[in-house]
Formats: sequence, C-alpha cells, structure tokens
Amino acid sequence: MLRILSEESRLRIICFLQNKEHCACEIVDFLGLSHNLISFHLKALKEVKLINCRREGKYLFYSINRANFNDFLSRFKRIMGGCK
Repeated sequence: MLRILSEESRLRIICFLQNKEHCACEIVDFLGLSHNLISFHLKALKEVKLINCRREGKYLFYSINRANFNDFLSRFKRIMGGCK
C-alpha cells in the first residue's frame, strides 16, 4: 500500500476525496492530467481498496473507503511508533 501511495498523483487524489465523493471528470479537472492517466491511478487505488467506485448513469463517482483507509493509517502509526 505504501508503494501505491508513494505516487504524488495518487496522494493528491486521496486528498481531493477526503471530504466528499467526486466524479472522475472532477478529478481530471482538479489534477490537470489526462483521463487515461487518472484512470490508471484510480485503478491502482481501487485494487488496494483505498477508494470505492459507484456508477450513476454514464458517470463514475469515487470516494474514500473509510474503513480500509483508517485501518491502513492505524497500522502505519503503530509501525512508526515502534521506530525510535
């Protein structure tokens, strides 16, 4: 999961989705990257279950998978707490 999140664009997507879900077109506009590149990053985030996706008509909406994201943060904090 750290490898997936080490990519700056993926971190920016996670930050953008923190407060509410957004359609893919809004993510494209926010990051200013091509639709194909955004789709590649969204796929990577979905594969590790950090984001959810739902279809509404022809649009795809993305949101943070809160349970998995919070679990990841807890494990990361626990590991980092052991570093002295």
